[in-house]
Amino acid sequence: MNDVTARIGRLWRRLIFRWRRDRLDRELAEELEFHRSRRQEENGETGLSAQAAWLTNEQMGNMTLAKEESWDMWSFLALERLWQDVVYALRMFYKNPGFTAVAAVSLALGIGGSAAMFSLVNELLIRPLPLSAPPRNNTAPVGLVVHQ
Repeated sequence: MNDVTARIGRLWRRLIFRWRRDRLDRELAEELEFHRSRRQEENGETGLSAQAAWLTNEQMGNMTLAKEESWDMWSFLALERLWQDVVYALRMFYKNPGFTAVAAVSLALGIGGSAAMFSLVNELLIRPLPLSAPPRNNTAPVGLVVHQ
């Protein structure tokens, strides 16, 4: 049960992030700046005031990476990347209308041909014949001509 509630909680936080992203971004920037300034004060108190900023940056690591990792935990990363890919594809299609036409025609022909072949095979080979009682033997022996 705890696993289900944890998942629901994560989903809820991610949904809230979608509506409050600006505020949460500001809060994250303030928190990271607070930690950076505290670390710089600690480094400055040890007599390293000239190198305090450099040492703080070295100790804290890449702040942009920390922000991106926080965003990854807060958001639906797969859906956001999918949306970015769709927007990029539409932009490229708009810039290259010739390629768009060739791609659309190729897809239409491929999908149409596949659907036609499936329909044909389905009707001829897969579905049973619409007979109530199919004959048991309806073949003639080879070489024998049957006249009626």
